[in-house]
Amino acid sequence: MPSLGPRLSLLSFSLITIYSSSIYAEFKPGALPLMPRVFGEGYFGNRALGVIDGMLPVFGSQDGIFYVDGLGKGGSDDGYLWSAGGGFRGIQNNSFLWGAYAFGDYNRTSRGQHFTVVNPGVEAMTNYWDVHVNGYFPTSKQKSEGLFLGTQLGTTQYISFTGHSQFDSIVNVVEEVGNGVDGEVGLTLPQLRYLRLFGGGYHFAPQHVSDINGVVGGVEVPINNNLTVSVRDSYDRVQKNTALFTVRFTLGGINKGEQPNIHDRLLDPIPRHLGTWDTGSGIPSQQAYINTGVRVLTRDNIWFFSGSGASFAAASGFGNCTFENPCLSSSFNQATLDSINTISPNANLYLGPGNYNNLGGASFVHSNAMATSLLTINGQSLYGRNIDFTASQPQILQGSLLITGGGTDAQGRPLTETIDSLILTNQNGFHPAGLVISGSRVNITNTTVGFDTNRRGYRTAVSIEGASDISIANSVLIGFADANDGSDARATGVSIENSFNINLLNNTILVDATQRTSNSVEARGILVDRGTKVTIQNRQLDVQAHNVGEGNGTSTLAQGVVVVNSKSGDFFNNPTITKSLESPITDQVVGALRALHSLLREPNDVTLNPSRTAAFSVKAENTGGSINTVQAQGINMDNSRVFVRYGNSTGAVPQDIISVNAENNGGTGNKVIAQGMFLNNTLVVSDGAFLNVTGLDNQGSNGSVTSSGYQAQGTAVFSSIVNTGGGFNVVEANSSNSNASLDAVGILLQPITSRTVLFLNTGLFRVTENGVPVTPVISNNG
Repeated sequence: MPSLGPRLSLLSFSLITIYSSSIYAEFKPGALPLMPRVFGEGYFGNRALGVIDGMLPVFGSQDGIFYVDGLGKGGSDDGYLWSAGGGFRGIQNNSFLWGAYAFGDYNRTSRGQHFTVVNPGVEAMTNYWDVHVNGYFPTSKQKSEGLFLGTQLGTTQYISFTGHSQFDSIVNVVEEVGNGVDGEVGLTLPQLRYLRLFGGGYHFAPQHVSDINGVVGGVEVPINNNLTVSVRDSYDRVQKNTALFTVRFTLGGINKGEQPNIHDRLLDPIPRHLGTWDTGSGIPSQQAYINTGVRVLTRDNIWFFSGSGASFAAASGFGNCTFENPCLSSSFNQATLDSINTISPNANLYLGPGNYNNLGGASFVHSNAMATSLLTINGQSLYGRNIDFTASQPQILQGSLLITGGGTDAQGRPLTETIDSLILTNQNGFHPAGLVISGSRVNITNTTVGFDTNRRGYRTAVSIEGASDISIANSVLIGFADANDGSDARATGVSIENSFNINLLNNTILVDATQRTSNSVEARGILVDRGTKVTIQNRQLDVQAHNVGEGNGTSTLAQGVVVVNSKSGDFFNNPTITKSLESPITDQVVGALRALHSLLREPNDVTLNPSRTAAFSVKAENTGGSINTVQAQGINMDNSRVFVRYGNSTGAVPQDIISVNAENNGGTGNKVIAQGMFLNNTLVVSDGAFLNVTGLDNQGSNGSVTSSGYQAQGTAVFSSIVNTGGGFNVVEANSSNSNASLDAVGILLQPITSRTVLFLNTGLFRVTENGVPVTPVISNNG
């Protein structure tokens, strides 16, 4: 046993040495004192974002570390952030942690601009509380996106006028960021599994746009040492509300003990970029318009009219109707337009708020216009404007306009005549048509033509004859007739005769004709007679014919589109009827008409009641009488070639549907005819139109109801139906408390010399008579 003592002494010395070394390693600073911490976090809200953050302690001990930190962030808005930096965290009295850090951020905003930002910050923590404050200092605060005129950006604030000229300013469009600060205060509750509540705010101050002041708040819930979920929300007046659910997964770092210990917080994440929770970028940005001060002439030869000003005096020449001294609206008449044309052809006429009554007497009279129509001469253009003339605003013009088209400039170059932002109404029913177009190169936009009373409305809203290169877009066109004088009632939305390259785009066309005596009534949406390259793409076409006169042997006819004698050797120059991608604006139109009723002191409420379910709707309705015919046709084609392009329609939205309804109420021996498409000696190429055709006899006796999706007849070669799309078709013949005979058919072929039906899937038809399915879908009587 004598050797045992020395061996114990050696073991004791070794243990003491190991223990002393561990104490030194624990308390003496050294490299890589703690395990690195990495986390990935997903943000889910208005957008999806992802964040990866890593913190590496490079030197220190359990009482303090120097560290480097890197962060990457990306969002579904195409923004991203790369951030790298470092800092120090130190612990005092085993109860208080303080820190300071600095980062460099490289940001890409959702608009594609890049900004570098210096991001310092300070922080303090206890076992329960933590406070963090960050600053953001961009090295550059603006990135130019290009130079534009103000009007190209949709703003009128830079428009100015001098004399007869209009100017706009060149605007530098920049994306702008500003210096900012954010801060967050958190409260951790160890007794609730280290649940953390937090709140804070942010402030950024760009130079040319609004400051961004916001608040943030939320709660973090650790599931275990690796997984944390949170709910957070922020709000400011620029970026609005951002609500997010986040999931964070952490590797490495320091696990939290059962009892709170300030040392366990050395590797806690640093809350930064509090103002950009909803974007991949790390700094909020805004688009700013900076006026360069450079003015550009955008329009000249402008003649200004308003409710206050001076009367036009021909002897004053160019001194008339300047911006500084506009002409009175009461001077807006044919004599004034003739004088302006003499002084300066191709004038632009700006109509500010006023009373415009255009009775004046045109020297040239068109077959569809009265001698009192106002004639625009040599390319004169009309614009409704607001009180300071900087923006469009519809102005009411009473009477009728006769438009002869654009003229030429001094160098002989063709000009386009423009009609924009007018409300054209009749004068005591004096004018048969509102707009009469007989020339070339006319562009009509944002204009309302017609009304829903006989006094203010037109029997034909627009008449186009012998014209070319005409565009009518984003306008409301109303044909109206209410007959109580023993004559037939007729109303038309747009009449196109012997014309080329006519475009009706995204318009609302409403036609309503009512017969109150024992006579006939006819309503047509669009008539195309000898038309070439005609494109019809309306936001809404609603045609209604009502006969309440209870006459005998009368006709009630409603037609959506009528195409006659319109076929071109160039296959693609034939008329085209296309569905609009824009939704109908029925309620807005009715609301505007209701406001006009009040403004024009018309006592009645709006007469029109367009369909809310079909963008293309045709309805014919008869009440009582005997041996009457009530007929509704979606598209009537005679001796023509027509494209009907509706794509793969499903009937799910109003734009898909061509709705045709013919209805008789009461009476004896009345005939009801409802036809989706009627062809006579015509080739129609139909791409998926959704036909919804219904004929109904209600409480009548000994009448008949005939409904058809497609009906073809004639003797011409190639009288054909070619269907290239898959639109579903519903055809119904119905009776209610009536003994009317019923005949419903999907495709009705009358005797013709040569006929073709190609690619028409009969499975896409639902044909019924009083709800009972009818087969076959095709009836061949030829």
